[in-house]
Amino acid sequence: MTASETMSDSTITEKLTPLRKAAPRRPRWLVIVASIFAGLVVLAAFFFVADAIIRSSAEASVAQQITSELPSDVVAKDLTVHIGGYSVIGQYLAGSFDEVTLTAKQVTIGGVPVQARIVGHGIPTDLAKPTQSITSTLTISEAAANALISIPGATSQLVFGDGTIGYSGSAKVFGFPISFDATASPEADGLDILLTPKSVNITGGPAHLDLGAVVTQLIGNKPFPVCVAQYLPTGATVTDVIVTPKTAVVTVSATNIVLDKDTFDSHARCS
Repeated sequence: MTASETMSDSTITEKLTPLRKAAPRRPRWLVIVASIFAGLVVLAAFFFVADAIIRSSAEASVAQQITSELPSDVVAKDLTVHIGGYSVIGQYLAGSFDEVTLTAKQVTIGGVPVQARIVGHGIPTDLAKPTQSITSTLTISEAAANALISIPGATSQLVFGDGTIGYSGSAKVFGFPISFDATASPEADGLDILLTPKSVNITGGPAHLDLGAVVTQLIGNKPFPVCVAQYLPTGATVTDVIVTPKTAVVTVSATNIVLDKDTFDSHARCS
């Protein structure tokens, strides 16, 4: 074979080198699925944004409506509302909100300031209908308690301790006037707060009296009730009382209660 023939064959070989294969096209169904997925992502993002906007608007509306329904002697400042649950749109369409939390840093009841946190479950979008359940937690200072509560026979301000309430008082025992210092533990009992005396220290009275008999007469073996019905809307009851130095936390609960002005304006009566 000649040199010219060898070069010719080499040239032809170079010219016949196969071209790169084109990338395979994606199946049409895969393109369609990707497009649908992208659309769903956009719709989901739109839904969450819309839900957040509607939630914020609903919270403001509920706060305004509840504030307007409060009785004239109750004022709530800086009332905030948080609607819980997954979708406020779905809850609204269902006709009730799963959980609504109301918080007010300052509520005045007859001019007396307290802090309040209220959690309601099954609150209807139409507040003329009853709420499934509602629990109010009120944080009360010593000064507020003294303005709201009076203990029969007490002659001094109430003093909060660790689970106890202390006070000075006077009473007649066996016909003789006696003065004393006492501590009692509080317990929730519906429309009353029961005070069970824990200790009594006699501070004044006839010297010849049997102090043991005096203490027994003062303390007894049963707690005495302090009625708080005048501060509760009809249908609400006190379910818990926790006392710590300087503050007390009182829990008030109700079921199937309508959150309107008539409910807030009506109160139970002390027995």
